[in-house]
Amino acid sequence: MNSSIYLFEFLSEQATEDVGMWKEMLEKRLDAIGFDYERIGNRLRIWDSRVAMKKTARSDVGYRDGVEIFKVSMPKQYERPVIGFNFSRLYFCDKESHPAYQSAKELFKNYEFPAVLRQLPLFALLDKLIIKINELEVLFRPLQDIDWKCVSPNVAIDASRESTNVYNLSEQQYASSILALVRKQHALHPISFEMVLIDAFTNNKQKATEVASKTSQVLVNDWHCSISKKRISTKDDFEAWINSENGARVGFFALDTKKGERPPQAAIEWMRSMEEAKIPYSLFSAAPEVNPIYTRHGNAMHLLTKVGGFHFQVNALSIPDYQDHWFIGLDLGYGSQYKGKCVVVSLTDSNGVLKCFWRAVKNLDETLNQEILQEAITWIVGQADSFKPGLKFVVIRDGRCPHHETIDNYKKILPPGRSLFLEYTKTHNPVMIDGKVQPDPGTIAIPKYSAEAFLFTAKASQKNMLTATTRFRPKINDLGYSLEQIGEILTALCFSSKLSFQPSSLPAPIYWADGIASLSNINLQFAGWGHLPSITRDFR
Repeated sequence: MNSSIYLFEFLSEQATEDVGMWKEMLEKRLDAIGFDYERIGNRLRIWDSRVAMKKTARSDVGYRDGVEIFKVSMPKQYERPVIGFNFSRLYFCDKESHPAYQSAKELFKNYEFPAVLRQLPLFALLDKLIIKINELEVLFRPLQDIDWKCVSPNVAIDASRESTNVYNLSEQQYASSILALVRKQHALHPISFEMVLIDAFTNNKQKATEVASKTSQVLVNDWHCSISKKRISTKDDFEAWINSENGARVGFFALDTKKGERPPQAAIEWMRSMEEAKIPYSLFSAAPEVNPIYTRHGNAMHLLTKVGGFHFQVNALSIPDYQDHWFIGLDLGYGSQYKGKCVVVSLTDSNGVLKCFWRAVKNLDETLNQEILQEAITWIVGQADSFKPGLKFVVIRDGRCPHHETIDNYKKILPPGRSLFLEYTKTHNPVMIDGKVQPDPGTIAIPKYSAEAFLFTAKASQKNMLTATTRFRPKINDLGYSLEQIGEILTALCFSSKLSFQPSSLPAPIYWADGIASLSNINLQFAGWGHLPSITRDFR
C-alpha cells in the first residue's frame, strides 16, 4: 500500500496563536505566487486565471478546475492547525474575475451539464501549487504518524456458488467483475412474484416489451426467480389490477421521459394509486436508443430489490455476528415536493435491503429536535424489533450533528448496550491517492491520537475519476468496535446491492434515506416503496 492523504500541518507558531491566521498566511503566499482565490467560510477556493477557461453549453458561462483548502478538525494533541486539500470546479459568468455564486444545478437548469470533474489529472496542478506555496518558506508539511489499513479483503461477497471479497473483485475493475459474478450465478435469495409491464405512457411499446422480456429472462433463467407476467395498457385494466389480490407483485413502469423530466400527470397519478395500494414499482426508459442487453441486469436487480430479494450477500468478516445487526440511516435533504427540510430515517438489514422508513417535513434549520428524534428512532427501532427482536443497532447520521443536536439525546433514545452511533461526513475531506492511481477500496487513514478516521470506500468506475474521501466518527460505541471494524462495516454497506449491483460511496441506510429524501416529480429514481411500513409527518 502506497496510499497518502492530503493532510498538512502548519509549522508557523503565528498560525497556532491566532485561529484564523492560517488563512491570512496562505492568502499572502497565494498573492505572491500569482494564484487567484476566494474565501468561503473556513475554506479557500484557488484557481489559476492564467489557464484558459473551458467552455460550457452556455455561451456566457465557463469553468476552471481548481483546488480547495480547508481546516480539518483534529484532537487537542495537535497544537498547530491541520489543513486538507481537495479539488473544486469553479464557474465564471460573463467573463467575471470571480466565480459565480450559483450552483451548477442552478446555472445549467435548462442546459446540458459540463463534463464531470476528473480528479486524477489534476494532481499535477495540486502538487505544483503545494511546491509553489512552500517555495519561499515552508508553511506546512505532510501530517506524520498516520496509521493505514485496507479492510476490503475482509469484506466478503457470498454468491450462490462462489465466495470472494471486495479486494479481489476490485483488482481489475469491480464493475466488470461483479457483473460477471451476477450473470453466471442464480440469486442467493430469489423471489416468486408477478411482474407487470405498464406501457400505457410510452409511445415505444415494442421497445418496452423488449426491455421487459430481456429483464424477465435474467430473473427466470439466470437468477432462478419464479415470475408470472402481465401487461397493462389501459386505465380499466390498471384499476382492476390494483384492486385485485394477487400476492407478491411489482409494476415495471415504461416511460419516454428522460432523467430530470416530469412524467405525464396521469402517470404520476397511477404511481400514487400504486403507493396507496402498497404495490411496489420500478421505472425504466423505453426510449428508442435504449439497448436492453446493457440495462437488463440493472433492471432485474431493481425489481428483485423491490420485492425483498437479493442476488449476493456482503459480510464484514471481523464481525462474527454481522448478520445480526440492524442499520439505521438518518439524512436531511431537500425534497422538492416539500417547502421545508425533509428528514428521512431508514432501516436496512445487513444485506442493505430497505425494510422501512420514517419521513418528516420540518423547518429549514439542520437541527433535529428531541421530539422528531424520539418519534423517528423509537418507531424505527420498534419496527426492527417486530421483524427480529434483540439485534444490535448501527446508526449512521449523514453529516455532523449541529450544536443543539446532542449525543445525550441519542443515548436516551437508542437501545442501551446494543447501539453504535456514527457521524458520516461526505464532503470537505482531504483527497486520498495511492501513488498515481485510486486507493484500494476500504482504505482507512487514522491520524495519531484520533478517535475518528478517513475512509476511501470504492474505486470510481469512470476513467480518471476519484471517489470522494469520507470521514466517520463513533459518538456512541456500546458495541466496542475498533475504527478498523467500523470502517469494514461501512465498506460492506457501500458494496451491498441496492438499486444496482454496483457499489456506492454511501452506506446502504444513508443511500436509501438520501434517495427517499430527494424524491420529487422530476426525481423518481427512489420511488415505488409504498409497500413497506412507513410514516410521513409534518412538523412545520
